[in-house]
Amino acid sequence: MRQRSGQIMSPARIIQNFQMSTRNQSNKNASQSPLKFLQRNLSQIILKDLVKQDSARKVNHGSLTERVHSQQRSNSRDKPKPLVKSSKVPTESNFPSQQISKGINLILNQKLTNKNKLVLEKGSMTRRNSVEDLLTSSVQVGKGNLSSIDKMELIQEISVYIHYSSEVTQIHRFHPNVTTDKIVSVLKSKSGNYQVVGFATLDENIGFDYYLTVPSLPMNHMIGKTLRLKPIIGISPPKQLNLSCFQFLHVIGRGGFSTVILSRSLIDGSFVALKLISKSFVIQNEKQDLVQNERDILIETTNKGSLFTSKIEFVFETKNWIIFGIEYCPGGEMFSYMKRAQKMTENQARFYITEVCLAIGFLHHQQMIYRDLKPENVLIDITGHIQLADFGLARPNMQPEQNAYSFCGSPEYMAPEMFHNDGHNYLVDYYCLGALLYEFVTGLPPFYCEDKNIIYTRLLNEQVTFPKQLSPEVKDLIRLLMIKDPSRRLGSKSGVDDILAHPWFQDVDISKYIQKKVDPPYIPELTKLVFKQPTTNDRILFEQLNREQKLIIQFTPMFESAFFYQQKRYKAYEFDKNSSTQVTKDTIDSLVRKRTKNSQNSQQSLLSQQSQSQLSSVICSNDTLKNTKSVTNLKFYQSLLTEPSKK
Repeated sequence: MRQRSGQIMSPARIIQNFQMSTRNQSNKNASQSPLKFLQRNLSQIILKDLVKQDSARKVNHGSLTERVHSQQRSNSRDKPKPLVKSSKVPTESNFPSQQISKGINLILNQKLTNKNKLVLEKGSMTRRNSVEDLLTSSVQVGKGNLSSIDKMELIQEISVYIHYSSEVTQIHRFHPNVTTDKIVSVLKSKSGNYQVVGFATLDENIGFDYYLTVPSLPMNHMIGKTLRLKPIIGISPPKQLNLSCFQFLHVIGRGGFSTVILSRSLIDGSFVALKLISKSFVIQNEKQDLVQNERDILIETTNKGSLFTSKIEFVFETKNWIIFGIEYCPGGEMFSYMKRAQKMTENQARFYITEVCLAIGFLHHQQMIYRDLKPENVLIDITGHIQLADFGLARPNMQPEQNAYSFCGSPEYMAPEMFHNDGHNYLVDYYCLGALLYEFVTGLPPFYCEDKNIIYTRLLNEQVTFPKQLSPEVKDLIRLLMIKDPSRRLGSKSGVDDILAHPWFQDVDISKYIQKKVDPPYIPELTKLVFKQPTTNDRILFEQLNREQKLIIQFTPMFESAFFYQQKRYKAYEFDKNSSTQVTKDTIDSLVRKRTKNSQNSQQSLLSQQSQSQLSSVICSNDTLKNTKSVTNLKFYQSLLTEPSKK
């Protein structure tokens, strides 16, 4: 090549002179250099079409958590900048096709490493109305700059990258009104021959992974953001469940002799809480009966409707573990909620105590004593309602006149009769209910002390005291529930009916509580679920489980073959805020009674006043099941405190 003066120059000198001249006349000289054009204009066009972003916005390559929780830009920065005029896109007549392909490959290699190179799918940006066509996949090369209207549409879309491998990645875009179930359904339909049961984030954001499994949740918080997912490849259901059917995610609880792990089913992609009990611990401490009782109670209560109690999905055993699969409650333990709230208002406490009271009444109707009521065992489910969990200390098959003699429970909530030799019955649960209510409204359990021996002494000899700000009604209710003589305790005559008839519950509509139509004080915000980093013990446990997961080991079962249990359809929890709990007729008859206005002490069964054919209308009627204001005044309840003991 020659300079204008006729002197011969090297190629390096030509490029150096060209770079100096482009600083002053970029638009004029851009079309004179194919190399410079590929490095500037073509890279802007290609990458803009790959990530569907306008030139005024930067691509966020951080983790999902950083993208979801990043602070929004200021109004001045959000305003679209004027487009800079650029040269027209070259056609094949201007540049050889080999040079264009080489330039595109160079840009892609600079943008993406070899490990996550994209394999792009063709598609169209046309908007459609069907559920299937909420999805659009597109890569446009050499189409020129986008109009301002197109850019506004792109900002209002949700970008989803599915990384099947380091060489295979799909890019999809969704309309802003799409929901979680529609996104997952469309992505599964686009997965080809892969046996995909769900999707997880690349940065292992467990909270968001769970969010995607809950149907009908909005995705508008992801508008304008990029969601990078990987498929969860499922397995064929085995004849009997084993550890290889699950992906272990996080330790969410530890009990006296059990560990609860949040896991994901590789059969259907659903989240489930796995309660693992070490067989060696069971054998050393002779806890076989407790494990069998918990299994039987969970299955029976689940089949009867699970009125505010945990729902079981399966039970099986391996060589080293006994495993219960229980419905996951993202709200966590009431204990954690109390740590954040310190204490509740009486209205908030009334909501939770009413549901706990109905759960206790439900168990008593099934001839079960719970015996371990405390905030750690009260879980908050996805709708904000409670579930009683951990039936390890529960006693099934208890007749009304029968007593139990085990010394069990937590010191802060233990009933005085636990220390007597004459046994205890279902009335211990009502004492624990009073202690739980006391903690809800004051922030601490009654007789609290770090030394449990001092707690035992105080609960046997002292009366509970209250702060001044509590209402007279709640103080009276707690006193009546925590009477040391069980024969005089509130609930000793008619059980839960006596408790719900107390004036503190006068505005409570039992029918709405049974149907879960009362708005909870707190509903878990699923977009903000946070999981702590696993501890060393957690990692050791996961390694042990993963080793056992890979081996199919023959073992002798600890229990009979009837111990194994699995629901007919093992599927994810169906979220419906307005869903009604299915309860049996005899359950309603035992939990809800209507007091007559003529007689102060007489009670009539609800079903004795309504025909069987009218039962469905009774359940849906707010007036029929509504607690009327008790005609028994406070003086009657206070008289129980001074009434002689009934032997």
